[in-house]
Parts: sequence; structure tokens; C-alpha cells
Amino acid sequence: MLYHGTNSALQSLKPQAVVDQRELIKVGNLSNALYASEYYQEALVHAVSKAMKWDGHAGYGHNGEIWSISLPVDKNDMPKSEKIFIYELDPKNFKKNSLDEWYTDKEVVPVRKIELTIGEALGHFDEVRYLGKKEDETHRENEKWL
Repeated sequence: MLYHGTNSALQSLKPQAVVDQRELIKVGNLSNALYASEYYQEALVHAVSKAMKWDGHAGYGHNGEIWSISLPVDKNDMPKSEKIFIYELDPKNFKKNSLDEWYTDKEVVPVRKIELTIGEALGHFDEVRYLGKKEDETHRENEKWL
């Protein structure tokens, strides 16, 4: 099963325009693509990021056992009751690229839609770190030099 996360309740998922040149390479130069992950937590990260309307997404990582998420907000600013959606998808219409990312240029009807709150989503992570706005800006500035 593959997973896609967003902040919208949808009947089907449609490919979106791929505008970043690095992304075009990942999806075999398709002009439109729909991404999915084999990891439920990765879909949660994308759903939370969309709900928060962040530029980019929350940081995350896993070592095969422990999943962590780093959020660019203060703990008190997190809208934990906001709804997000995880869609379970049949992998038959998806291709896997060399980065272990899954994509398709087809519209997909989900096998199942899971509705949950941001607070419930954060419960699926072993470690939740709230960076706060100031620490996140410093982190982003440091990434420019890497």
C-alpha cells in the first residue's frame, strides 16, 4: 500500500504541475505528477505541512524503528484540532524512482481515506520537536550553506 497526505477531503487525487527542475528529474520529466510514499508517517508529514501552509514541509527522519518530526512552530501555536487526510493508494499505477519515491501521472481513486487531526497525527511519531519560528529561521539559513 502507498500513502498520500493532504489537508483536503477528496474523492480522487489528481497529478499536480511539476515546476521545480529537480522534481522533473525525479519523475521522468512528467509535467504533472502525484506523489506517494510507502511510509505512513511520511504522508502525515506532508499533510501536516499542507495544513499549516508552510513553505516546504516539516523536517522528519527515521532509522527503521524510530520516527521523528521537527516542526517550525512553537508548541502552543500548533493547531492540533485541524483536520488532515491520509489516502491509501494501490501501487499498481505508480512508478518508483531511484530515490524510493513513488509517482504517477494518472488520476487515482483512493482505496481508503483516513481522517485525523494534527494532534492525532503527531501521536504516530516517536519524537516530536517544536523548533519555534526563530530556531527554524536559523536552521533554514544554515541549510543554504550546505
